Amino acid sequence: MELVVGSNHDHAWFDLGARGLTALKPPAETFGQTMAQMLTSHPVWPGPQGELYTLPQHDLAWRPRYLQMSRLQARCGAGEFDANELQRLMAADPGLNRIRMWGAPDPCYLSYLAELDRMGGIEIEGPRTTEEHNAREALATRCIVDAGLVLT
Repeated sequence: MELVVGSNHDHAWFDLGARGLTALKPPAETFGQTMAQMLTSHPVWPGPQGELYTLPQHDLAWRPRYLQMSRLQARCGAGEFDANELQRLMAADPGLNRIRMWGAPDPCYLSYLAELDRMGGIEIEGPRTTEEHNAREALATRCIVDAGLVLT
């Protein structure tokens, strides 16, 4: 078995069984993602009947804070206040201060979140079925295009 490091498929997937390692076809494109991102942002976790799910990246206790932060970022992206005020609001909240970004927020990301919020897409993280995942990806793509962040 050959593993080509530096390819578009830097993550190797194996099934460990009685006969040793057997290479598996990756369940999703992983280019540009760490393994932690891959395992939380693609439906690769089997449920009781074998259906695949995504799992939230953040611990249950922190999900409301990430939702709160996303909503604040969306409001900033919609022009309700500037990036300095966003940083001030997050620094003033002890929970948000622990998870906030420390550099200047990316204006394109803020615009995307504003559009996602307008479309009702900012929600608390939870497990998603493959169908829910695909619908979420379609909504995210639409919001990126609608926010003018890519040419169609």
